[in-house]
Amino acid sequence: MKNLPIYYFKVNDYNDASVDFSAIAMVDKPAIMTEWMAFENQEKSNYFKFAIQEERRIVTAPILIPDLPIYRKIKDEKTGVEKEFYVAASKDAIEKLVMKFMKEGKMNNIKSTHQQESDKTKGVFMFEMFISDEQRGIAQPKGFDLPDGTAFASVKVDNPTEWEKVKQGIFNGLSIEILCDMELAPVDLTDAEIKAVIQSIID
Repeated sequence: MKNLPIYYFKVNDYNDASVDFSAIAMVDKPAIMTEWMAFENQEKSNYFKFAIQEERRIVTAPILIPDLPIYRKIKDEKTGVEKEFYVAASKDAIEKLVMKFMKEGKMNNIKSTHQQESDKTKGVFMFEMFISDEQRGIAQPKGFDLPDGTAFASVKVDNPTEWEKVKQGIFNGLSIEILCDMELAPVDLTDAEIKAVIQSIID
């Protein structure tokens, strides 16, 4: 098996001007593989459950999970060469990213998809973002069993068209939009080792 490098988000502090955490999108396939109702990637499982309050049109989901490797495959525009790697966020980086997002007042930057041209979707807004923190007594929502330091977001969906997409499963997770420098982790891992890391995080 080939080794794949892991790159971590590099965030100096919540005032880091080189970081742009611009929006959250409702999507059908979240990058962190955590959906409204179930964990689904190549193998179907039930590791993650999405908290949904239908009568109140509220959805809650994790947006960043500490040290969870997220597979990426990009093509160099100049050479056409494809590159495979993983990205991840440390617990410390997640805290700084959430603080930056909230400090800059971007709670209304909610999109229907990452491809959406407009900055935000009408009738959809985020009213809550928090980090599970055992020391501070902040528990994760019922139905989740994720590492301490996971960032969650809750979205109110007043727009009936967008809510119908949630009910139909067209949207089943939240995904972030972020531009950030990356730093290479000290070791490369094989695909099998990456799967073992993921299992250790979600078990």
